[in-house]
Amino acid sequence: MVRGRFSTSDMSAMGLGYASVGLQHSRSAVLHAQVPPHYRPVMPPQVTLNTSGDTTHSGPRVHFKLHGAIPEKKKSPPSSLVNGNGKSVRPQSFTPGLKRSKSLTSADALASGMAALGLAADAGDLGTFPPEIQECIDKALEDPNAVMARTLMDAVGHLVSRAVESPRYALPAARRCIAVVERETGETFLESLLNTCQQWYHDRDKLLGAMVGGGRPRLMAFLSFLLEMYCQLRRRAIQRRGASAQPGQVLLTLICKCCEDCIRQPVPSASDTENLFFVLTYIGRDLECQLPGDLERLLTAVRDAFLNTSAAPSIRRTLLQLIELHASRWQLPGCAVLYYYPSSK
Repeated sequence: MVRGRFSTSDMSAMGLGYASVGLQHSRSAVLHAQVPPHYRPVMPPQVTLNTSGDTTHSGPRVHFKLHGAIPEKKKSPPSSLVNGNGKSVRPQSFTPGLKRSKSLTSADALASGMAALGLAADAGDLGTFPPEIQECIDKALEDPNAVMARTLMDAVGHLVSRAVESPRYALPAARRCIAVVERETGETFLESLLNTCQQWYHDRDKLLGAMVGGGRPRLMAFLSFLLEMYCQLRRRAIQRRGASAQPGQVLLTLICKCCEDCIRQPVPSASDTENLFFVLTYIGRDLECQLPGDLERLLTAVRDAFLNTSAAPSIRRTLLQLIELHASRWQLPGCAVLYYYPSSK
């Protein structure tokens, strides 16, 4: 065989022989064994080349008569993407973006929890007050540092009294309380608020203990208000100066006690049990970190209520879900979510 420049026909034959070898991963030794080293591989003419005219070649340049680029054949969608009417349907597996995990966290239960507790989505309205009470609240909101301590204490009493009337007043009452706390330079309003909440819980049998339909709506409203106050204080990191117990810890203790009262009834109601679940969904981790003893006592009451055979199946199901929520570090795994919420499949 003579070395040198080859004709187009020779190269075509050589290209066909080379094409039969094929490129494969980790088989370069086989490729060099079949192709002599003095041959320069040439792509077969049927392969479309993308030449720009600016590429520099170190070896002999062979010119092929290139036809127009063959347009890429548009792939038809799979049969699963076309419905019976011939319209393209994009399956769920092709939907771009991240697929939501089937695990239940505090954020996942926020909307349903607020609905169960009756919490509003915004500050809302507290309803109407007599003119003198409305004036007292307005003065405290406008400038708590310009009014007497008695006015602030009266404003606290009026706001808490309205908050326990219905869970829907929990958020607007808490927002107004936090607005005063943030504006005052002293701590008169905050101290009065914490003392009032503790006093209301101490007198809960008289003030909050009325049973309606197997549940205690005023106690649930009070619990909703405490939960809103705790969330607002935690979000704004409001602390008391030189106090042994911070506001968040005081409210967290009261919340845990109210939850324990709900579950220690002879037969807990379905609404109270659901409210307990959603409350612990919000603050379970905080209780475990700050008040582990109180949380353990509450979970013991939950287990006792679950073992109570007189409880309805729906109540025992919610209690079992709460036990599993704690065991899974306050985040239900996907299989548990599918079990308790079959509609999420």
